[in-house]
Amino acid sequence: MQPVYWTTQTIANLPLETSWLSPEEQTTLSSLRFPKRRNDWLLGRWTAKYLLRLVVETCKNCSPSAITIQRTESGAPAVLLNNLPVPGTLTLSHREELGCAAWISDPSLRIGIDLEAIETKPRSFISDYFTPAEIQLVQSLTPAQFPLAASLLWSAKEAVLKALGVGLSIDTRQVEIHCPSFSIPDDWQPLIITQCPLESSTEQALWWRTIKGELVTLAILGDEAKMLSIEYRTSMDLD
Repeated sequence: MQPVYWTTQTIANLPLETSWLSPEEQTTLSSLRFPKRRNDWLLGRWTAKYLLRLVVETCKNCSPSAITIQRTESGAPAVLLNNLPVPGTLTLSHREELGCAAWISDPSLRIGIDLEAIETKPRSFISDYFTPAEIQLVQSLTPAQFPLAASLLWSAKEAVLKALGVGLSIDTRQVEIHCPSFSIPDDWQPLIITQCPLESSTEQALWWRTIKGELVTLAILGDEAKMLSIEYRTSMDLD
């Protein structure tokens, strides 16, 4: 059983030049006018290619410019190598100067990853986007716990919605999350999806942790989702 691989990169890891982009990506980059949008987009592509060249056999010895990270109609990323599809599922997220990517080689499984800062959410935000059970949960906590709880539940919703392939195009209250503990973990800890617009027979797994002070949530949907391991990959000598 293949694991879910994931990694992170920072804006400092980005090459100064853009020769690592494919011709199609070069065209997309030229259409992005605002520096923050360009940097976010570049960081997402660089992080994805960094991970793919570590864990996908056909990508290991190829030039990064041979890989294209293409945006599909749903907004989810797809991977092409020399203009041919690479089987598997890729998910991306970025927050400020940190990028995150996850990959699984089984295309029947759906995954979604999200990065989120731990910060206070306005009460109006909670009432607009959280279910009654989620509102009750965060309101039962101490003021010191509130930023983590609100940020974690929101990040988890985003990860699930990415895995579903719908993003924020549907009411976020269609997804409901429960967290057994709000103690910051050293490794992946489970969350519970109590409501989701999926057939009940679809297995669901949802995990969270922190890295570099940011929240990371990872949703996995499909057969044996709860059995999959999650493995971090990095290499200091990848060209």
